[in-house]
Amino acid sequence: MLDNALYVDDLCYGAKTVQEALSLYAGAVSILKDASFHLRKLCTNSRELQALWIQNGLSNEVGFEHDCKLKVLGLVWNLDEDCVGLMLRLC
Repeated sequence: MLDNALYVDDLCYGAKTVQEALSLYAGAVSILKDASFHLRKLCTNSRELQALWIQNGLSNEVGFEHDCKLKVLGLVWNLDEDCVGLMLRLC
């Protein structure tokens, strides 16, 4: 998963279930910890996954009570609608 989901300082991946997402996260943390990298700024569009992160003492960068848009790899990810888009500025 890390081969295809790690971009400089962003780890972006998806999962079909909350359990799969938790498993992928735990595996990534373990591998990256061995290399002295520490994952932080967690973000998800799943309220269930977010609740589990909070329950387990993990912080997340964007909660559902805040602006639900996040920049990922130069694109804007709308967490509410689970879609990515490109912001253009016309000159």
